[in-house]
Amino acid sequence: MAIKLKTFSGSSLPHALKKAKDELGEEIVLMESRPAGPGDNALDGEFLVTVGFDETMQIKPWSPPRIDAPKALEGEKAPRERRFNPGMGVPKAYQQATQSKPRPRKSEDQDRREFNDVLSNILKKGPKEQDREKQILDELASLRQQLNDLYAKKETVDSDMPEPFKGLLTEMIHKGIREELATRLIRGAFELLEARKDITPSAVTKAIRLELQKIFKPYSFKRNPFDRKQERILLLGLTGVGKTVSAMKLAAHKDMFAGRKVAILSTETYGVTEELKTFARMTGLKVAEARSLDDVPRALEELEEMEVILVDTPGRSPYAANHLNELERYLKLVDPTDTFLVLGMSTDTRDLFLACGLYMLLKPTGLIFTKFDETTQPGKIFSVLEEINLPVVCLSEGERVFMDAMVANMDFVFNKVFETN
Repeated sequence: MAIKLKTFSGSSLPHALKKAKDELGEEIVLMESRPAGPGDNALDGEFLVTVGFDETMQIKPWSPPRIDAPKALEGEKAPRERRFNPGMGVPKAYQQATQSKPRPRKSEDQDRREFNDVLSNILKKGPKEQDREKQILDELASLRQQLNDLYAKKETVDSDMPEPFKGLLTEMIHKGIREELATRLIRGAFELLEARKDITPSAVTKAIRLELQKIFKPYSFKRNPFDRKQERILLLGLTGVGKTVSAMKLAAHKDMFAGRKVAILSTETYGVTEELKTFARMTGLKVAEARSLDDVPRALEELEEMEVILVDTPGRSPYAANHLNELERYLKLVDPTDTFLVLGMSTDTRDLFLACGLYMLLKPTGLIFTKFDETTQPGKIFSVLEEINLPVVCLSEGERVFMDAMVANMDFVFNKVFETN
């Protein structure tokens, strides 16, 4: 495969990516994305993306089939029947629905590659059109089902695996750890411990914990006491995941930003919420508002004496028109030192992955997981962390600002999955 690189510019990251795909097709790999700087062949304020592509591939755009082809008029030739080559970019869901002959089962490695390719593509896309995102999500769901079918078939291979391995595998899947990850963890523990006699569940969970610790990376709140630069933290996330409450918890927690000069900047169109006003009265915390993008510079100027500013971005659907572009403008105006993506644990696992994909264009630097008290599958956090290589900022499981939050704590999540003390 001959991989070449090419750079495209656009008014936003999604716009630049669209230009790349329009010219090179969907089979591209995002290598780098950044704002244009001095010396770049781009306008001020534009964004650049560098993509890799295989120049030997011939990309042809897919055209939808004609459902009701017009009949030929008298004296004219009948319109030529359109035929579709399943290998020329037709969506997999369309192929599977229209093929009459059963397709041979793909190999395990091929299934995994397809699943990882789709997930990787989602992490590079923004919400261009709602229909397109639904198509991506449907394809991801289809590939997940293929993986589920694959591992269901493989259960016969693992049927001889003794207890407690077999029971713990079922428990991990039930608690939200993706089946592929759970199977790999159990097999690793089995290979490590199979030579021992009288293997206990605690010995197996200890081996599993060592592996999970590798993907659970805590964010560090430590700072250089000689660094006087103002910290600006931008909070992103789906509507209803708890961004505002997370901002209050970050400001109030003794192991996070409490004890420093902290302010919260609300960007809600309708102004500061009542709960945030109450919190400000109770704590004496300074709260400012910017009801539009034009208000942001003024609000930041009012808070210039603060050591930390927590910026609570507007709560809107990620599929709303121009929402991602609006968030990009907030990024440019705020110029954050950190960007935290807030994820609600009550969200379906597929939607968690999609949320990560939508917001990865904005380059978050840490993850906040909320609503642990609203899920029966706490293990889904490990499924996300396995794919999204970002540190965990904090965890929360309730609305009590001063009590229901903690810095990243592996034991907290692990004990919820395995119900240990």
